[in-house]
Order: sequence, then structure tokens, then C-alpha cells
Amino acid sequence: MNTITKGILKICTYSGFAPVCSVRKDGKTPSFLEKFAAKHRLETEWTVLPKFEGIWQLPGKNSPPLYDIAAAGITPTADREKESPGVVWSDVYFHVQRSFLIRTTDKDRFHTIFDLEGKKIAVTSDSTADLDFRVRHPKEFAVVYPPVQLKAVDDLLEGKIDAFGEGDVSNEYLAALHPGLLTVIDKHDMTEGMSEPFSFPVRKDSDILDTLNRWLATPAKAGYLDIPELKQ
Repeated sequence: MNTITKGILKICTYSGFAPVCSVRKDGKTPSFLEKFAAKHRLETEWTVLPKFEGIWQLPGKNSPPLYDIAAAGITPTADREKESPGVVWSDVYFHVQRSFLIRTTDKDRFHTIFDLEGKKIAVTSDSTADLDFRVRHPKEFAVVYPPVQLKAVDDLLEGKIDAFGEGDVSNEYLAALHPGLLTVIDKHDMTEGMSEPFSFPVRKDSDILDTLNRWLATPAKAGYLDIPELKQ
């Protein structure tokens, strides 16, 4: 494949949406892109970025080109597609719903976002959780943008915020890591009747897209989120 550097698939990611995208203690980033690369005899070179905003634009940058693909639980919204020249989007490889993570002690008080009137809610800046919150928020609220996912969880456990908006698979994972302490509420589709898709932004000047889409159409991606904590 026509990658930026021959024999290497250069991937940018953001580690704040565990388990969809995260960095393990051994420094590795679990992803079926590793399987994709191995299948096509490519090594992988991961760059973990400090923020999520605009990550979908980076494979389209050509002065100089830095990344072949972005992998960070990215939804191909119309606005993101418009603001990403030089990028083509892969077929969908996963779906999530929006949700909120709360303290279990609050589960009898909070059931949906509208029960969070006047409360402090955290979301990742420029994420689809952020977009969803802007549309559905209660009349009065305080929103904060934690720099990383773990900061939001710590703040929630310490009572500094009242809820954390993320995809359901991420919030279920975080709740499983803190059994009895955290609970997931208000699972919902961003668009009624349609769960939220994830795709990969790919450098247009490469020939990766067709090969990647063929890979995504196979059972190879089965077990993408084979996370023990989600099975407890």
C-alpha cells in the first residue's frame, strides 16, 4: 500500500475513550488496526495526541504528511467531513449510543440528562458527547472539559462533577472498573432510531481505503472490544 513511509502504517490516536482507544501500561495501543497491518505486512507507528479536537483532519495534512490514518472512536459527521480536505472515510466498523456516568449513590435521583438540571457535567471537548450535550442539555447547567478521561472519573468519584458524558461502551467499561461506585444512565441515540457509527479517517492520497474496507467487511474485526471487564 502507498503509505507515507514504505512498510509502515502511521496512525494518530487519542487515549481518552477507553476501551475504544486507550494506551495500556505496556505502552501499546490495542486495536484491530494492528491485525490489519500485520495481515498486509506493515509495521505500525502510533502517535498518541494530547487532545481529541480535530484529530480527523490530520491524515489530510500534506505539509508534510504525518499520518496515514486516525483511530480514536471518530464519528463521520457532516461537519467533520466538510472540514477535512484530503481525507476519505472508511466504512463503519462499530456503533455506540450516548450515555452518562454517575455515582451509584445518585441513581435514584438521576435517570436522564434532564434530571441533571443545575448540575456540573463533564464531556470531552469537540467530541460527539459534546455535540449531543449542546442539543439536549437542561436549561441550567455547568459544563466542564476534562483534559483526559481519568480526570473526569476521579472528579466524579470525588464529587467535583455530577455526570460524565461518553459513549455507552466507554462508560460501561469505566463503571465495570469501579463496581458499586459508578452507574450508567440515559443511553440514547444521537439521532432517534440510529446508533452512532465509528469510521476511520484515511489519507486520501494513499490507496489504503479500499483495502481497509475489504478488511472491515470480514470477520477479522470480531472481538474488537473483547474486554473482560464488560463480561463481569
